[in-house]
Amino acid sequence: MGSVGISLLLFFLVLVTSWAEPVVRLEEMISGLDRPVFVTHAGDGSNRLFVVEQRGRVLVWNGESVLSEPFLNLSNRVSCCGERGLLGLAFHPNFAENGRFFVNYTFDAEGQLRTRIAEYSVSSTNQNVANPTEKVILEFDQPFSNHNGGMIAFGLDGNLYIATGDGGNAGDPLGNAQNLQNLLGKILRINIDATEAYEIPPDNPFYGQKVRNEIWAYGLRNPWRFSFDRLTGLLMLGDVGQSSWEEVDIITRGGNYGWNEMEGSQCYSSPGCRQEGLTRPVLEYPTTNQDRGVTGGYVYRGRQKTPLWGSYIFADHASGRLWSLTPSQGEWRSKLLLDTSLTIVSFGEDEQGELHVVDLAGAVYRLKFAWRELFAHVAAGPAGIGQFYSILTVVNPNNEAIEITHRLRRADGSEYSERTTLIPPSSAEEVVLAENSDFFVGWAELFADRQFFGSLLFSLETNQGDLLQRAGIASSEPGRHFLARASWNGRTGTDTGF
Repeated sequence: MGSVGISLLLFFLVLVTSWAEPVVRLEEMISGLDRPVFVTHAGDGSNRLFVVEQRGRVLVWNGESVLSEPFLNLSNRVSCCGERGLLGLAFHPNFAENGRFFVNYTFDAEGQLRTRIAEYSVSSTNQNVANPTEKVILEFDQPFSNHNGGMIAFGLDGNLYIATGDGGNAGDPLGNAQNLQNLLGKILRINIDATEAYEIPPDNPFYGQKVRNEIWAYGLRNPWRFSFDRLTGLLMLGDVGQSSWEEVDIITRGGNYGWNEMEGSQCYSSPGCRQEGLTRPVLEYPTTNQDRGVTGGYVYRGRQKTPLWGSYIFADHASGRLWSLTPSQGEWRSKLLLDTSLTIVSFGEDEQGELHVVDLAGAVYRLKFAWRELFAHVAAGPAGIGQFYSILTVVNPNNEAIEITHRLRRADGSEYSERTTLIPPSSAEEVVLAENSDFFVGWAELFADRQFFGSLLFSLETNQGDLLQRAGIASSEPGRHFLARASWNGRTGTDTGF
């Protein structure tokens, strides 16, 4: 080989994960938003998504773009920002027939911060615009500006559930979370299908007692997002910690979750705190400089085929890390799924049960599950001018199409190019991705939304057409290790057991 070929010598490393290892990725759907804090659907068959912005707007995404006119604009009423603002949105289970929906927001009442749960209705002439008339359902004071909770959602029982924080400051100095005479630090449950603003369901745990009968559960610090498993009705919640522990709770009727006697499963108020009758979290993790604010998520019940179906997906808004929590032999086991740079302030479901991730910086992402993630790490020489290409041969034995996403990234992780291809059912096709690069240093990724048979070949060539190196990976059936073959300037080698 001549001096040019030697100077362009390339090194190839292929790393492949197991077939059984589920992975997730985020696909950006909506961008350019102003402090989005929640996304949900109306359950009316329209497949629209409704995005809540903290400053007071609700926007409509019609499947292709965000409509220019807001669905609802409360910017002139809402007190924002920090932990204040328009924080919650819930559509009535019969919204398609009655057009009713509800919001949760903070506002200033002559110098006193208050939380308001209010009802609105959709216009009879334009389903993408709400009527401006407001019906106040419930209001209460907030003694400080933080820990306002904000989530509202309908349970499978048709009642409206409301999350309230402990009123703020640090350490719950007013003792609100354990006080059954007020609504702070609680999960509330009310019936809004009543002749009055609302009624107390008679099966609420404190119904008829000389306390606030709206209370369903208590002892919470700042419940930031709860959700119902759409299959089982299980209510799961992320409760943001004070300084030591973040926690995920399963909320049950009349449960006391310990704050501010306890933070997570540890004493907070005193070393010998009262622990009898308190409900422990199903998961807790230490508050650190990285992880310091749990964001409650959802149990995945969508249509994608994944081992994570039935797992609870949640995140930490400070670190941007995303986890699964899966029931196994009477326990809940957590696993890190994705490490992102996002400020994950919320999750949300669409009508099909697919999950979306909300980034406070201004975007909404769709959560995509894949069966595998294949990496080819590529390092180029100092004068590496050439072409990178890969050929993927896919045999799809399934009765549904396979979505293959093929992505190149730079060494710093930035996206270089991406292509998504659908492989029809019961077919075999080649997918080719070729990119010219003056100096490509990085890696390629492959994602598939279900199992397949196939082989994958990565190659690099110089602009003189000399094939400097080639590496391939292949597998005959799912569940087996891949066989890797590589060639360096005519010399071949084989390795197994990746």
